[in-house]
Amino acid sequence: MTNKQNSLSRILSESMTDIPAWARAALVLIGLCGVVVIVVMSMLGNQEDTIKVDKLLHFGGYATLAFIFVLGLRPALYLPAMVFLAIVGIAIEYFQPFNARTFDKSDMIANLVGLAAGFAAGLVCRLFARIVQTQRHRT
Repeated sequence: MTNKQNSLSRILSESMTDIPAWARAALVLIGLCGVVVIVVMSMLGNQEDTIKVDKLLHFGGYATLAFIFVLGLRPALYLPAMVFLAIVGIAIEYFQPFNARTFDKSDMIANLVGLAAGFAAGLVCRLFARIVQTQRHRT
């Protein structure tokens, strides 16, 4: 492993102190509330005003949740959280037919693509914050 790869590995695996513990706890609480909101809103009947932007709402909701959890959780919990969100996004689509809604595979895809985008954006933000913090301590 080269020195550059070793540094990147160390940065990503160290405990992240770029965000205060109280803020990380608040982010996790906000994320959990977001999961509840998404589940409840997904199980409600079709709402005429959201039909036109449905896929954007799915993408944006899951991207936001993933981003919030990446900022709020320790790196060791990223993967379990993303798997949990993916399971929620898929399961909702299978349960919707029991609640006067229809199964929509494209909603599921929008959920998963949003999840991946939010996860990537969160990682970039955490990495950038860590680099800035490291540079600040060197000076």
